[in-house]
Amino acid sequence: MLHVQIHHELPEFLVSYKRYKSECIETVLTNRSNHDIPADESTLYRWIDWFYFYVEY
Repeated sequence: MLHVQIHHELPEFLVSYKRYKSECIETVLTNRSNHDIPADESTLYRWIDWFYFYVEY
């Protein structure tokens, strides 16, 4: 039996499992107090937590 695996590569402007472009996430991470991203505060806090969790990875 032949096993076929599919491999997808995302473009650079997308982040895996995120609904916003990497540019938006980067803006929030670099300018926590001064940004105009249309997202809830809880979403912004989750991005920051997500980043610091994976920063060493």
